[in-house]
Amino acid sequence: MRSAAQGSQDGCVGPLVHRLERKGSARITLGPVLAIEPKANTEQRSVPNGPKADARRAQVLQAAARAIGEKGVDRVRLRDVARTARVSIGLIQHYFETREALLHATFEAFNNEFVEEWERIATTVEDPVERVDALLRLSCFEPDGWEGVAWGVWFEFWSICRRDPEFRRQYGAIYDEWRRPFREAIEHGVKAGTFKPELPVRDLADTLIAQIEGLRVAVTLEPGRISRERMLALVRAFAETQLGASFGGTRDPRSSEVA
Repeated sequence: MRSAAQGSQDGCVGPLVHRLERKGSARITLGPVLAIEPKANTEQRSVPNGPKADARRAQVLQAAARAIGEKGVDRVRLRDVARTARVSIGLIQHYFETREALLHATFEAFNNEFVEEWERIATTVEDPVERVDALLRLSCFEPDGWEGVAWGVWFEFWSICRRDPEFRRQYGAIYDEWRRPFREAIEHGVKAGTFKPELPVRDLADTLIAQIEGLRVAVTLEPGRISRERMLALVRAFAETQLGASFGGTRDPRSSEVA
């Protein structure tokens, strides 16, 4: 995203907007799950400005992501997003002139949320094994409040990318953002002498991400055969064979418990 974002509080809406600086720009991300209480009147009668507008825009993007993950991209209508976000269709159209513009912004913002968490790990977890393991764990479990939905957003993104050249171009930029934390974490371990991969780092990161994506499909379609816990065990086993390090006893970055 290229528009500046400021964190804000707006009535019953929790903090929605994170600020992440890179090369002088700020990116809007989805932020935590909305804490919305039912209200009798859900229509937004005026267009907010300033920080309030940033929060409303982020609120719309989060609602769009949830609608895509739950209903599928082809079935999502502006009224679905408006109902979930508790805003008017007119407000959505104020921020996004077309449905395609809303979809582009939603996929980018959804990716930014994950990348921000991975970058936090990259700057706070020094041990190479713990850093890679933290990334693997975050890849194998959906965020709290998004279970059964978050991965659906990615499946829909893949589907629309296959059909639409404009979204396919966006795919490259989004997945470069996802590959980078894995590459950097592996390179960090190589420089520290902890990892001794036989494959080039770029090939290893690409293979690891492809395995993660394939297992996400299997977990979603065959949950009785492959659980998220088994998925984590499988990607850890692959990382161990490729990096020559032992994974599995490191700390969950989202919990105080040992994994």
